[in-house]
Amino acid sequence: MDQTEHTHITPPPYSLSIVEVVQNPGLGATLIWSATSGHYTEVAAAFPLHLAFLVLPMVLHFKTRSIISDTYKSSGLAKFAFKFKGHADVLLAIHTRALLLRTLTLDSLSAAFASNLLSLDYTNASVLPTRVRGRPPQTQNIESMLDAATKLGHWFARLPLRQITSMLRVEL
Repeated sequence: MDQTEHTHITPPPYSLSIVEVVQNPGLGATLIWSATSGHYTEVAAAFPLHLAFLVLPMVLHFKTRSIISDTYKSSGLAKFAFKFKGHADVLLAIHTRALLLRTLTLDSLSAAFASNLLSLDYTNASVLPTRVRGRPPQTQNIESMLDAATKLGHWFARLPLRQITSMLRVEL
């Protein structure tokens, strides 16, 4: 037997790509929960289910998340959208990313319901966080994503759906 036969290791068939490691339903569930918590903290009302489909495309995208992070919570969604002046292509891409991440969002919502992070209100197609505080410590990158998702929840709470979709140039 040759020595190279001992050192050659075949990766297991269940190995994950870097995209699968980052874009997974567990993380997505936590981010959507964070947005619903921010929304609930702002207005003590349920989070419209269709807005959940905007959270992951905005928070998982580095440039968009950076602009969310650099915008004060008190400034709101209008100031966030204004910061894309001259870079409208990034703002317009939210819609495309929302379509591409639909399956991940649905899987994330399923995980959030199964793990009791969120409850679904069937009568008005909205979700409620089962608790609004108490997230466990995270890495700095995950913490940045959670903070951005919470901020989105606050901003979404302040505006009617029509204005949100108009500012972000998305169709729901």
